[in-house]
Amino acid sequence: MIGAVGNHETGDKPSNGPTTYYDYFSSFSHGYIDGAEGKDPRGESYYAMDYGDVKIISLNLNGDESSPALDSNSQQMVWLDNQIQNADSKWIFIISHVSVYSTGYHGQWSADKKTSVAPILEKHAANGKHIIFFSGNCHSFEHLYKSGVHYIRPSVAASNIRDQYNMADLPYSLIWKSLNGFSTIDVSEDGETVTMISRDENGQEFYSYVFTRTAQMLPSLYFTEPDGNNDTVTDIFRIKWTCFDETKNGKINLYYSLDSINGTLIAENLSTDLSEVDYFDWHVRYLEPKGDYFIYGVIDDGINTPVKKYARGKISVVADTTAPPAPTGFTGYATDEQIVLNWQNPTRLMDVENMIDDFETGIGRFAGVPHAETATGSLEMAPGYNSGNALKINYNVLIPWGQYSAVLQNNVAQNYATTPYLEFWFKGDGSSRNLRLMIKQDLDFNGTADDWWYDESLNLSSTDWQKVKLDIRNFQELSWHTNASKAMNPENIYAIEFIVPSGTVGTGSVLIDSIVLTGQIYPAPDYEGTKILRKTDRFPANHTDGEVVYNGTNETFSDSNIVPGTHYYYAGFTYDDLNNFSGFDPAASWSHQFTSLETPLSAEILQVFPNPAHSIVTIKYAVQTADKASVTLEDITGKRIQIIASDQPIGNYQINFNTNGLASGIYFIRMNTSNQIYSKRIVINK
Repeated sequence: MIGAVGNHETGDKPSNGPTTYYDYFSSFSHGYIDGAEGKDPRGESYYAMDYGDVKIISLNLNGDESSPALDSNSQQMVWLDNQIQNADSKWIFIISHVSVYSTGYHGQWSADKKTSVAPILEKHAANGKHIIFFSGNCHSFEHLYKSGVHYIRPSVAASNIRDQYNMADLPYSLIWKSLNGFSTIDVSEDGETVTMISRDENGQEFYSYVFTRTAQMLPSLYFTEPDGNNDTVTDIFRIKWTCFDETKNGKINLYYSLDSINGTLIAENLSTDLSEVDYFDWHVRYLEPKGDYFIYGVIDDGINTPVKKYARGKISVVADTTAPPAPTGFTGYATDEQIVLNWQNPTRLMDVENMIDDFETGIGRFAGVPHAETATGSLEMAPGYNSGNALKINYNVLIPWGQYSAVLQNNVAQNYATTPYLEFWFKGDGSSRNLRLMIKQDLDFNGTADDWWYDESLNLSSTDWQKVKLDIRNFQELSWHTNASKAMNPENIYAIEFIVPSGTVGTGSVLIDSIVLTGQIYPAPDYEGTKILRKTDRFPANHTDGEVVYNGTNETFSDSNIVPGTHYYYAGFTYDDLNNFSGFDPAASWSHQFTSLETPLSAEILQVFPNPAHSIVTIKYAVQTADKASVTLEDITGKRIQIIASDQPIGNYQINFNTNGLASGIYFIRMNTSNQIYSKRIVINK
């Protein structure tokens, strides 16, 4: 019986050192760990042996302080490289408690093995070595394959069988089972094949595989979207996948189907190189009929039979019945025998936000979480920035690199794609420590964090309140935690954590206030145009109720087809490419009783100069009837700003009007009598 050192040999830390199973098993030692005296030499336990056509190599990849380092120049990695290089056996079996590739529970923390162990294995596999890597640790059965190396977890004997957690390695997984069981390995007499038969705890076979020294692995394809969660779409759906192609020259075709059989092409000849592409934006706005569509792909490496793979969920394509927002800033004025209307179409970026917590109703959404037994702490409510409440994180780090966290965990992963900027106020404690922000994503909506992203740029040295704004799309991947995605996308956010890590023992506190995610969006990406309707008895009720006087994408219109003495009612309605129209909005309407405002027959009745004006405006006017007149200043919306003169009898007048206090813009000087209005447009330019 042979074995490999596990995490309970090196990870447990009772007073007499890591000994959990050493009373029952002995293991070879290469001296003190990486030559450092004082570290238990039993952790440097790895060895190799030859058995028939197989070289067996046992490794310690636990990665804890009582185990060898995992960098490429460490004693164990150099030894491993030499052992494989010099092996002349037909097969190389490597056993290790810890996996390199795994979709199981511990696979999410295997990033360091992927950067240290995997390159060694893949290098030698490319040079003709036939390697099978056996491991445990994840409490599940699995067979994976990547770059010439098979990774097997052949048996489980545990009371707590675990589920799949790590999505990053899904494209390499050939089979995964959550059950107790065991496997037998049989090497053929000529050493050309290895047969593995896997059985459950009752002895029933559930999987078998024949490893050969000549067979090439089939390509594989795994869809991460659609996954059966929130996959209803009106416009564009992003299909996402991971894949494995040993040739690195394969192509992927994507299809959709109502019946899962008769597919219609979505896209073709997509590269299997994930560094080039791992998603496709499918435009479904005009797809008919609407309904639930299966998505599948065919991956073809040009050598083997193409492999067909379906996504886990269907896409529900529904009709877009949402109209663009109505026009804003709808105003008008009358001059020169025409009415001029102005408005803004919904084509400008608008600010949006998702309030995470302002702590005004308490701090109950956050939980204080120490990392293992490395720290203690507490959360409490404290005075916030500019009055109100804040969250106070008290921490007590007990050992170097301990940490304490304030964690907000959502019941269901949230989509914050439109608000990628994390803003909040914080106040440090004068220490040299940094605040670590962690965003965790639940990609498959199973209630477990998959991808972890962090930022550690905020220092706690200042005891003044500071406002920060961080783009969470720029958060980084942890070196020791494997993520499925190459970059952070603010979708499926499961948890937000405020962490105080410390390289030294110490205590302190940090205050957090007004946490909000912000962003900007176009309110109507599908905006097509604006219609202006007119009536003379009331406002148009909808886009068909009245005379269409304008249809287009401009933001101004001059209506010259008007009759003095008539009251005109205008309303604006926006629409998209599917002819969804906005409803009547009082803010998108304007009315006016039109009269001939500027009377060319009496050019001397009202004069205004200079125009444009900077400070003083001279107003000359003549009152020619017995009705007394008034002179007023109005803005572009018709709102009266000031009465310049009132109750003026027949006569000629001149007033020097001071524009101090007026903002730059367009104004109207109006002279009003009982039966006539005279108007002059003037531009104030400060």
